[in-house]
Amino acid sequence: MTNRKARDLSRRRVLGGSAAALTVLAVCGCSRTRPGTGTGRAAPAQASLVPNVRVSRDAFPVHGEPYLAANPADERNLLGACSVYQGAQRSVATYASFDGGVSWRNNGPLPIGLADVTGNLTAGNVTVAFDSRGRGFVCAVAGNGQTQRGGIQLWRTDDGGRSFAPPVTAATGFLDHPGLAAGRSPGAAGNLYLAAAYFATPRDGRLVFCRSTDAGRSFEPKRYLDPGSGTRGRLPVIAAGPHGTVCVMYFVAMPDGSNLVKVISSQDHGRTFAAPAQLTRVIPAPAVAGVTVRSCPAIAADPAGDRVHAAVAGYDVAASLSQVQLFTSPDQGRSWNPPAVLAASTRVTYMQPQVAVASDGRVAVSVFALARDRVNVLLFVSDRQQRFGRPLQVTSQGFDPAYGPGNSAGEHWIGGYQGLAATSSGFHPFWNDTRTGHMEIFTATVPAS
Repeated sequence: MTNRKARDLSRRRVLGGSAAALTVLAVCGCSRTRPGTGTGRAAPAQASLVPNVRVSRDAFPVHGEPYLAANPADERNLLGACSVYQGAQRSVATYASFDGGVSWRNNGPLPIGLADVTGNLTAGNVTVAFDSRGRGFVCAVAGNGQTQRGGIQLWRTDDGGRSFAPPVTAATGFLDHPGLAAGRSPGAAGNLYLAAAYFATPRDGRLVFCRSTDAGRSFEPKRYLDPGSGTRGRLPVIAAGPHGTVCVMYFVAMPDGSNLVKVISSQDHGRTFAAPAQLTRVIPAPAVAGVTVRSCPAIAADPAGDRVHAAVAGYDVAASLSQVQLFTSPDQGRSWNPPAVLAASTRVTYMQPQVAVASDGRVAVSVFALARDRVNVLLFVSDRQQRFGRPLQVTSQGFDPAYGPGNSAGEHWIGGYQGLAATSSGFHPFWNDTRTGHMEIFTATVPAS
C-alpha cells in the first residue's frame, strides 16, 4: 500500500467513511456572526492575497511551536521564537523583524543558563512577550530530559531582539508549557506573569503561577492555582490586559480522555485570583492520516478594554466533527459569554487555534486546517463589534504534514500551537510549514481593513 493510499484509508476510518460528510464554516458572509449568538450560513474561505514570508533561514532542519509578539513601543518590531531541533538536541532560536515582518534577522539559539544541571540540556515550549516600555522577553522550559531537572528560563532583550541578556531562572523543577504575559497597566510596566504545569512526579500536573515585578530580574516563589484540579492541570496559557487583568486558561485532564477547559482570573495584577470558571469540555481529535492534531488552548486580552477572548479546538466523536470555539469575557474574566463556533467540519480537522486582539477591539483567530493531506492557515477576523466574516486562507500553498518529525507514538508532529500578533497595520500569523521539505517558520501580514 502506498503512503497516500494509507493516509486516505486512515482518514476515512477517522471520519467514519461517510460519503455524505458535510463541511461547515460556521461564519456568514452577509449577516455576520457575533460571538456567543450562534452560527451563520456556511461560507468557504477566501483565497490568500497576502505574501508568505519565510522567516527561518538557518541550519536547523526542524522548527516547531513558534510564538510571536509585537513591540507596543515600535510596532514595526516583531520578535519571534521557536524550538529548533538538530538530532536529539532541542534549543530555542529567536527571529527579529524591524520592518513589520518584511525581513527577518536570524539570531541562532539562545544559551541555556543551568550551570547546576549536567547532561543533555534541552529547551522548548516557547512564549514571547513585550512590555509597554518595549522590553522583550523570551520564556522556555529548559533542563535535562533524563533526570527532569531544570526550570523555566527567561531571556530579556532591550533592543528589540538584536541581543539578549544572560538568562534568568524564573522557576525551578520539572515544569511544562510555561505561559508568559507582560503587564500593560499603568504602574505595572515591570510586571511579568508566568503560569506552568509543575510535575513533582511524572503523573503530577499541578498548575502554578509566579510573578516578577522588576522586569524579569527576579521572580516570586511559585504559587498553586486551582487546587481543586489536583494533579491534572495541563497546558496553561496566559494573558494580561489593562486595569490589572491577568487570566490563565488551562485544561484539566479527565479520566475519560476529555479535557475541562478552565480560566482563572485576577483583577489586581496577579496578587489574588478568583475561583476558576469552566468554559466547556473538549475531546481531543484523534490522529488524522498519521498526524498528531491535538491542540493547546489560546487566550488574549483586549489591550484597551476589559474583554478577554479564549479559543479552543475540539472534536465530536459521534458526529466526526472538528470545530473551533471562541469564548468572550466582557469583564476581565469574571464571566464568559456562550461560545461562537467559528469553524465546524467533518472533512476538515481544525487545530492549534491562536488569538490576538488589536487596539481597536478587532479580534483575530488563526487555525491550522488539515484536509486532503495538506495543512493551511486560516484567519478569522472580526469587525470592531466582534462580528466575524468569512475566513481568509493565509497560506499561499498548503503543506504536507508528513514532512514533520515523528513522535513517540509514530505520528507526524507539527506542534501544539502557533504564533499570532496584532499591530495597527494588521494581524501577523507566524507558523511552522513544510513546503520546503523541512519544517521552517513562515509569516504573513493581513492588513487592517
